[in-house]
Amino acid sequence: MKLSVVAIFVFLICVVFKQNVQAATISQAGQAANAKAQIISVNTSSNVVKQNDAFTIDVLSNTSSNVQYRFFIYSYDEGKWKDLFNGYSSSVSGNNKYEVTVNNLAVGKYKISVWVKMAGSAGATKNSLGLGSYDGYRTFEENVVPKVDVGKLSYEVYQNDDISLKLQSDITEKVQYRVWINKLNTNQWIDKTNGYSSPVDGNSPFTLDIGKIDGYGDYRISVWVKRYNTTGMFSNSQGLGSYDNYYWFNQHINPIPQIKDVAVSNMLASANPNVKLLSNVSSKVQYRIFVNNSNSGWQDVTGGYLSPADGDNYYTAKLNKILSAGNSKISVWVKNAGTDGKIVNSQGLGRYDNYYVFQKICLPKINVQNNQSLLTEGDTLSLNVSAPELAQAQYRVFVAPYGTNNWTDATNGYTSAVSGSTQYKLSINTPFKAGQYRVSVWVKAAGTGGTITNNMGLGSYDNFYCFTQNVQSKEDAKVQYIQTNYNYTLQDFLNIEVNNQPVYENSNGQWVSADSATVLKYLDPTNYITDTFGRFEFLKLTYYDGITVNDLNTVLKGKGVLDGKGSVFLQAAAASNINPMYLVSHALLETGNGTSDLATGIVVNNQKVYNMFGIGAYDADADYYGSQYAYNAGWFSVDAAITGGAKFVSSSYINNSKYNQNTLYKMRWNPNNPSHQYATDVKWAVNQIDNIKSLYDLCPAAKLIFDIPVFK
Repeated sequence: MKLSVVAIFVFLICVVFKQNVQAATISQAGQAANAKAQIISVNTSSNVVKQNDAFTIDVLSNTSSNVQYRFFIYSYDEGKWKDLFNGYSSSVSGNNKYEVTVNNLAVGKYKISVWVKMAGSAGATKNSLGLGSYDGYRTFEENVVPKVDVGKLSYEVYQNDDISLKLQSDITEKVQYRVWINKLNTNQWIDKTNGYSSPVDGNSPFTLDIGKIDGYGDYRISVWVKRYNTTGMFSNSQGLGSYDNYYWFNQHINPIPQIKDVAVSNMLASANPNVKLLSNVSSKVQYRIFVNNSNSGWQDVTGGYLSPADGDNYYTAKLNKILSAGNSKISVWVKNAGTDGKIVNSQGLGRYDNYYVFQKICLPKINVQNNQSLLTEGDTLSLNVSAPELAQAQYRVFVAPYGTNNWTDATNGYTSAVSGSTQYKLSINTPFKAGQYRVSVWVKAAGTGGTITNNMGLGSYDNFYCFTQNVQSKEDAKVQYIQTNYNYTLQDFLNIEVNNQPVYENSNGQWVSADSATVLKYLDPTNYITDTFGRFEFLKLTYYDGITVNDLNTVLKGKGVLDGKGSVFLQAAAASNINPMYLVSHALLETGNGTSDLATGIVVNNQKVYNMFGIGAYDADADYYGSQYAYNAGWFSVDAAITGGAKFVSSSYINNSKYNQNTLYKMRWNPNNPSHQYATDVKWAVNQIDNIKSLYDLCPAAKLIFDIPVFK
């Protein structure tokens, strides 16, 4: 015979009261001494029944003869027995299961006693309470519990939301509710109602406020119910209290994300700004950005919400709107990823969990063209300027000696209004003296006060452009300056050197890797361009007239094996198209003034060889590798080493069509191809200058050409 099953939800902290009522575990059993019939099994469809639910009892006797059954129920609440079906059943076969259905039991604890006797007999044993006679009986417990229905919460429940539960039981008497919450994967339960609620009608809908849940994540919510003025039929296994029944469910509590940090870059007219965002939660969030540019109304500049991102990591959004110059309001929305958002925007723009609004000035672009990389003191500086986003623009120029804040207004206020899109020529007549200057060009919309106030009280502007201007003395005007432009920034070049090239410095006699600050000091041309000594780092190293053999021999006097070799150096320099002063200086440095082992000769395969420029002398063993190179090159005399070395330096570096390393700076750093550098010593180029400068001091008529590197 089929049994009906009532499902009971499992709850971690609640004990499910379960009693097996198979014959072997019946709590009470009795048989009359002279019984003719016995009950060998009693089964029920459930041992915990909800109010108004029917349940079945089936019994089986031990005899094939006909028997009769009678059913009594005892209510613990009422304290008395009741005959369920008004006497014994009709006669049935003892070895067939007999089934009855019990309906409409009130909530409470019950004891059920099943009697049996041989059909037609009086029963062998009289009941002590005077309820009748039987041959045998079985007794078992049955519990009837109230139902508790809980309306599910919305999916989008947020931390610190006030939570209300819609509850209803199924009994007419008064009931009380109690609510516990537990964050999943923890053992801590929190009583959200501080005990049971006030009594309410069990069969009427009831809304119970349980307050806020501070944290966010996944929680289990358990709702208990019991009849008023009772202690509850079941005790919780963790000692939290008693109940008649319970219902639990899992609920996700969303965090409330906020905008923790916002940074805007590239806020220029006719550009797409970048907005860098950070939230305050570790979970996934989504951002959306609106811009109101010059009071033109709010526009979605991200095309809806962006892809989910980690809330506690910076996220950069590029706006898909080109802004015009002026004030812009920016509104950044944030919501939990995958949710609709908690709050509806009052203007119908969508939903969000939180937002942040700020103002930012969109700066007009200013273009400044300066074709005079070097001025001579007293020259006029001419600039071509434009501001294409402004219909009418005004310009102002300030000049200060480099490294100071002693700014001079070079235009005596703003110029008159001119077309912003048309190139305008600014002439700066400030009498520049020799040195290095910072030039700051300001622009503002004509007729306005400017949107940004200078922090030194010099006035206001909409945008500015600042650059460095070098001014030479009149004495240096005879010197020719040219420039080589490179298509990357100095910072890019520094990164290449630090990350990809070996750069060393001598520290207390030990060669160690140079740090980035030291590398930058020697890498930055502006540290040397205006220095009458340092500029020789940029001297072109091709051949010049005006240097004599006597000049070179004067320098080489007392310099070891190089003493008296002026004519050899001059001939080698002319033949290889190398500046002779550089060639001598290079050899003196590499040979320790003509005294190194490579200079005085090292025997290789019974043949003394010489190397005057450290060619092939790798750091791991300079003498070994340098001498091997000299042997293979056939440098078996000082003269041969000078002439051969000059050819090598010329073809490999100074006059090489691929590398064109025709200055000390290019020899050391080679911005066009950093992988091809002459030396690893960070100071190598500077260390070469002294001898070259000394030689030029002896030859005042010699022509000077400086090739200045210019980075973006």
